Amino acid sequence: MTVLSHCMLFGAAVSALSDLSTDRIPNIVCVSLLGTSWVLRAFYPFAAALPGGILTGTAGSVPAVSSVLSVFAPSGQAFVAGTLSWAGGAAVPLLLYPLFQFRLLGAGDIKLLMSLGSFLQPSASWKLLCLSFLAGALFSLLRLLLRCLLCGKRFRFSDKIHFSVPVFAAVLLLTGGELFCVS
Repeated sequence: MTVLSHCMLFGAAVSALSDLSTDRIPNIVCVSLLGTSWVLRAFYPFAAALPGGILTGTAGSVPAVSSVLSVFAPSGQAFVAGTLSWAGGAAVPLLLYPLFQFRLLGAGDIKLLMSLGSFLQPSASWKLLCLSFLAGALFSLLRLLLRCLLCGKRFRFSDKIHFSVPVFAAVLLLTGGELFCVS
């Protein structure tokens, strides 16, 4: 498991726990994730150039000495490429802004998706969005079934879900569940 996937899982877990307990996703978590991802993507060229742009790398591989030394003096090209890739991954969730305007999605959820998307290439950020909405739909369906069928209560449109929980599930799916693999 890479440093990128550890950071994403930790940030998504902290956000989900905070959202469940306080109905808020702290700004400090999102800002910390954005800063961490920028440092990893812009200053560590070997972290920004992972295969497929997702979180997997070659297990046990050690970056070349030149890559490690470039941390202290990154080449301009690697820095710009890492920064642009970081910005592209973070910008994809901005397309969800209309959902915020119609109160279908909270601002904290968009900030969380932006900060997690910044760890990814733009194409992988799209995958994170799709997986998050798929997990959210499944969670909503499960909640509807539990509430209406098993408990006999009526469905209310005022019921809300904490979208950070499906986002955490999507991060688990995107990282391939490596968290639970024992080596």
